[in-house]
Amino acid sequence: MVANMIENKYVSYKRKKRSKLRRASEGMTAAIILIAFIITAAGIAFVILTMGSEMQLELGNVGQEGKDAASSALQVEGGIVTGYSTAGTTVTGFAFNVKLVLPTGQVDLSSDAITVWLKIGSDEEVECTYEGAAFSTLAAAGANNDDEYYIGWPSGSGDVITSSEMARFYVSATTANGAIESEDVVIILNTGVATLKITKTIPIGLVTGVNLL
Repeated sequence: MVANMIENKYVSYKRKKRSKLRRASEGMTAAIILIAFIITAAGIAFVILTMGSEMQLELGNVGQEGKDAASSALQVEGGIVTGYSTAGTTVTGFAFNVKLVLPTGQVDLSSDAITVWLKIGSDEEVECTYEGAAFSTLAAAGANNDDEYYIGWPSGSGDVITSSEMARFYVSATTANGAIESEDVVIILNTGVATLKITKTIPIGLVTGVNLL
């Protein structure tokens, strides 16, 4: 009788101990899972914050680049006036005025800062070199017989154009590269930040001094 009671108490004790051990084990497993979850969540949060910071920085850079491009953008004021090397045969001279698009900013128009490209008809695009001697007139540009450009200043001076100034570009082409009737003329000004592309078609019945609006 006494032996049975002792045995029963021992069995009960073993059961309680196993139950405690099981609960402890389950609690330990739950704690490990919780810690792993916290570590994973912290890692994900760190990645999201890092990506957000990088994205914000990239958006800031894009925004600044957009502002720089806008403040450096040029537009044609009026049309493009044509000139000849041989009247009625080939257009080899072009003149046009440019101003800033926005009322703020400035653009360096020095020969080291910009490039000027000329494409006529199906001919290849050529880079025009800066002409040191001034083209005082469109006729002089047309008679220059070379792929060059010069910048005059109807309003302003120097190499940098501001919102209150206007620059006049004279672009000349070789006689062989000159434009004939119905040909497209493409002039590209690249300031390093923004690009101005001008496309015009030479009208039928070449007349010197025509303004291609």
